[in-house]
Amino acid sequence: MKLASILLAAAFAVASAQDGAGTVTAGGPAEVTPAPAPAPAPAGEATTSSTTGTTPTGAGATDSTLDGLKATKQPGWHMKPIRVVHARVQSDTPLYYDTFFGSEFGEDAKSGYLSGMDSVNTANVEGALMYVQAEGINQNSRDAKDRCTRKTSMRNIVFYELLIAQTNETIAQFQENWNAPEYGPFVAMDSGMCTPQGDKLPAECYTFNGADGYPDLGPYVGGGIKENDPRAPYPNTYWYSFPNTCPDKKWTEKTTECRDSTRTGLCPVGVAPDGVSCTFAYDILGWVTIDDVVGITNESLVGGKYANFTEWCMASEKNIEFAGDVQTGEMEEGLDFWKNPTDEEANKARSAKVLQLYSDLLSGKFVSTMIDAETVAKFKPLPTPEELTAKNPKCYESVKSCAGGCARTGFSQLCEPCKAGESGCEAADSAFAFPALEKAKTEKSDEELAFNSTIGGSSNGASGTVGGKNPAPAPSAASGVQVAVASVAAVAVAALAL
Repeated sequence: MKLASILLAAAFAVASAQDGAGTVTAGGPAEVTPAPAPAPAPAGEATTSSTTGTTPTGAGATDSTLDGLKATKQPGWHMKPIRVVHARVQSDTPLYYDTFFGSEFGEDAKSGYLSGMDSVNTANVEGALMYVQAEGINQNSRDAKDRCTRKTSMRNIVFYELLIAQTNETIAQFQENWNAPEYGPFVAMDSGMCTPQGDKLPAECYTFNGADGYPDLGPYVGGGIKENDPRAPYPNTYWYSFPNTCPDKKWTEKTTECRDSTRTGLCPVGVAPDGVSCTFAYDILGWVTIDDVVGITNESLVGGKYANFTEWCMASEKNIEFAGDVQTGEMEEGLDFWKNPTDEEANKARSAKVLQLYSDLLSGKFVSTMIDAETVAKFKPLPTPEELTAKNPKCYESVKSCAGGCARTGFSQLCEPCKAGESGCEAADSAFAFPALEKAKTEKSDEELAFNSTIGGSSNGASGTVGGKNPAPAPSAASGVQVAVASVAAVAVAALAL
């Protein structure tokens, strides 16, 4: 069973994050991780319902906006959309546009929705927190002048609920060797484009539109397991990629002409993915601030009232969130929340605390000084892994190798092989036949298409990030583009800038 599903159960048994801030000199437990975001009301022609059922409600929220999305009806067989929850670490704070949260960099609801998930990376909850811990908080890895600013100015852990439908070409290409079942290879994204490897784009980037002799697979959602980072070992950490139009260009370079001439990943506002015209849609459920998670806003824990990390840090050189060995991650001093950063069990507890804090925020048990009550009232609870599974198609319907039995696990709903009788195990009956799917034409050899979805230990450079900033699209692109909702989440971990 994936760690994410264990964490959900643990989250409601673990003490609130309020109880773990203080200052220490070495070692200790940790916490935190975000989830999905809300999607807008339906818009445009649509004929096929994407999902059924409802998600839990609370804190003034309504049913998931993803429930009402419609997909354009396409001829032939296509993957049924799957619903997942991811997280992103962001420096920006989502903005509410009448019925949904989008990026604060949007000029209106449409561009706000687009800017939220325009070629970004996300992560599962563990992956988002791992990024914060490994890359964002160690003051020993920053210049003295940046002591009181986290990497990429990361501020929030944002939760995204997403609908994903891969293209038939993607399934045909990777069904015999899935690295993460139902996902193509992970592709690092930065500033709205595939992260270059040296002076070239990664080969996978060319498959989104069939460029340079590569097969035209479409803008598939990628997924890959993140190798354990000694500075923040979180087991079963996955990062994901969500390519949109113009994946070879930065946000500021994406013109209307480019948008119109490349395939669309992010669906228009209110439209569900069909695996042909678009491949994903999103809804931002809500977020927690890193400052609330680690206890900086808790007066009793830090010995005073501070608006945020920077104000607290600048008040005294003794106010250190985390200082440790930049290679091993061993803690020298810092807040109690980050104790024992190299211990897997402590990291599990940290993740559970993040989930618990979000639950307490929605229930009113925890009151944030950084997120106003009116905004919190628009947040939505995270659906449980079991609730997600109940809404999702069986694994064998989109993963050929799952005919003998697979179970969906955790918030990411990854398909894992199982045996008959095991909890959640679903096998195809004798009447089911997986469709014969044709691979896209290509000039490349099998060796050239043997992509690797294992992500290196450092989240710098080509390994990508799950957080960051989401600037508004270029003025020329904001008017003529289709918009959709999503994330880790990218975790843009500063807004998916991981």
